[in-house]
Amino acid sequence: MTKLEPFKDRQVMTLSGGERQRAWIAMALAQKPEILLLDEPTTYLDIAHQLEVMNLIESINREYGMTVIMVLHDINHALQYADELVVIKEGNLFAQGSPDEILTVDLIRDVFGVRADIFKNSQGASVLSPVELVKN
Repeated sequence: MTKLEPFKDRQVMTLSGGERQRAWIAMALAQKPEILLLDEPTTYLDIAHQLEVMNLIESINREYGMTVIMVLHDINHALQYADELVVIKEGNLFAQGSPDEILTVDLIRDVFGVRADIFKNSQGASVLSPVELVKN
């Protein structure tokens, strides 16, 4: 599933960032968990590897019915891939629900102090575009 067969004879530290992330995910999957916990799985990856990793995680969730809990700071990844979001502000639960329900321009302003536009892309997915910092 992680498409790592060509790298089977290489050490993990010799792999690129995206390949390494897929290797860590493969190691986690080998343990057959009921829940996959990921902390910023796309950090330090270029845009192609980010999509590759997020699509892999989505496939794991859909094909195996595995619950995936991720910490994401990329709001557009959350909008595109999450079924449910939990937004935390100052250590407290601020909002919870589906991305389209809770990720509003008001929430982005209130939590992050940012004015943003939200629009639909060519695939029909919501996209957030930060515009400016809001004075508090």
